[in-house]
Amino acid sequence: METIFWIGVVAYITWHLFRRWQEKSRGRPRTSKPQPPSADRASLKKPHLLVSKASKKAWNIEPKDVFKREYISFTRIKTYKTCPRMFELIYLYGFEERSGRAAQVGSLVHKIVHLYTVHHKSQLSDQLKSVTAAEELLKFCDQAASTIHLTYHIPKTELEPYLRNFVILNRRSNFQVQLTEHECDSIICDYKLKCIIDRIDAGQIIIDYKTGNPQNAVNHQLNVYAYALCGGKWTPLQMVFQFLKTGEARDWKYTPQLHRTAEEWLLEGIHEIESAKVFRRNTSRLCDYCGVSEHCYRVP
Repeated sequence: METIFWIGVVAYITWHLFRRWQEKSRGRPRTSKPQPPSADRASLKKPHLLVSKASKKAWNIEPKDVFKREYISFTRIKTYKTCPRMFELIYLYGFEERSGRAAQVGSLVHKIVHLYTVHHKSQLSDQLKSVTAAEELLKFCDQAASTIHLTYHIPKTELEPYLRNFVILNRRSNFQVQLTEHECDSIICDYKLKCIIDRIDAGQIIIDYKTGNPQNAVNHQLNVYAYALCGGKWTPLQMVFQFLKTGEARDWKYTPQLHRTAEEWLLEGIHEIESAKVFRRNTSRLCDYCGVSEHCYRVP
């Protein structure tokens, strides 16, 4: 009897192991877990369908208050006109804008030129006529880099063409620098208008340095700067873009008509933004350079 008992035990274990092997080979689990309804299964495949109205992230500030509580600037309105969604993410939600490599190159070049200009002050025009001016500019690179947050490695050799073009563009005539990186605060209606001007020369001349493509520079920028200066009872006469990437320059006279146009452009932008209910996404090649693109499709 004992022999029959152990034969039965061995047979049972063998049969049980055989069944487990069959189930595994067929790809079926031993036990089936309860499955969600078909609608829920569909939502699991599409996570964005799980976002409800309750989970929508709230703005930090309403469109109607963004300029009343803070300030208006050319950059803010230009951002809205380029892509309302980008404006929403930066100025309403408050996401930090990451600067790309090209922007950091531009910031570094601007800071080098600023430090060099401040160092030489009234003798800048004469100093730029020196054959070693470009090399001397480059000596301010480390000091400039220590004052800004760089996340990319930017070799000095990459900066040399911009600095050489700065020297070439400014050694052609005598000039007197009055201010550099001038922070201008003004008023339009009941709004604070802010801007930072790269350089102001004697003779009421506004100069802005550009390290990007000249085609991307819009005259509205300097016209808005001039409008802000007019609020301080100082009327600019000439606007100048210096394109340090190409060695070109663009200049024009600031007229009463341009003054009115700048005011209309600012007021129109304020009205559009304050009354906006939806901030549409403008998809373009510029999306690759957007500093808040990682939030564009994540935030409802």
